[in-house]
Amino acid sequence: MLERFPDGARVCFIGDSLTAQNAVQWMTIDCYKSNFPDNGIEFINCGVAGGTATNALEYLEDDVFPHNPTHAVIGFGVNDSLRWDLAKPRSFERYDRLVWGFERFKTNLRKLCDILIERGVKVTLCTPPPYDEYQDSAEPTLVGGFALITAYADEVRNIAREKNLPLCDYFEFIARKMQVDQIHCHDRVHPTDHGYYVMAKHFLSLQGLDVGDYKPMPDYLRDWNTKVSEKVEIYAGELMVVGDYCLPLEEKLKKAQNLLDTAEEGNIYIRFAQNYLKLKPNQEQINADIKELYKKNVLEK
Repeated sequence: MLERFPDGARVCFIGDSLTAQNAVQWMTIDCYKSNFPDNGIEFINCGVAGGTATNALEYLEDDVFPHNPTHAVIGFGVNDSLRWDLAKPRSFERYDRLVWGFERFKTNLRKLCDILIERGVKVTLCTPPPYDEYQDSAEPTLVGGFALITAYADEVRNIAREKNLPLCDYFEFIARKMQVDQIHCHDRVHPTDHGYYVMAKHFLSLQGLDVGDYKPMPDYLRDWNTKVSEKVEIYAGELMVVGDYCLPLEEKLKKAQNLLDTAEEGNIYIRFAQNYLKLKPNQEQINADIKELYKKNVLEK
């Protein structure tokens, strides 16, 4: 079981695209709002599409600690696994790279937990959901993907035991659930809307709460969610286009523009560069809007 977040808590969800999608987060907010209308809890999305435990260390000071969190819910492993290397032919080079990714994950997830704990933040760890190697999909299967993520889930469990941290074991729960239910979308990694609901329901059930039947995002959260999506696009651009959080703003924008000027048609990073150029200069206002909309529509409603 997990403890319920106390009244007045500031909870940062730190993770990859499964966090950045903001689905489990809005369902958690709505559940708490329904059950504890005056709880005063602030839930903050610090997810980064494409993120890993390694690059999370780079944006803690920029996108976590400014919120002065009391609690953090951490979910990594899917991208840390370098699963796309499974598409390459077997070789010593492939094996060594997968081992390197795993060792890096083990080191940096521990480091991430230690930094947060030293700053007085109460950490909850989440195992990564399994890779759906077996569903029928147009997406080619990464053979060995399920086993690969199994190892990462095991390591998260190890860290939780070592540091006596609460654990939400998504992997174990979804590995069973997916045998009789469609959890993943076509890419075998990201959940469907129903899959995110299953994740939220499981997480909240560990806290003794019931999210109820699935429902669309309520209207009072839509404006806030839009602004969170804009923030998510900025950090995706920082990671996938800029690649260096420490560069001056002018140089970051120049790198994004250079990608647009030189990228061939069909380059998957073009959208990230376009959104980054549009949104990055307004980051301060976007962050302020997120906070104001949450205060107005959640805390004061």
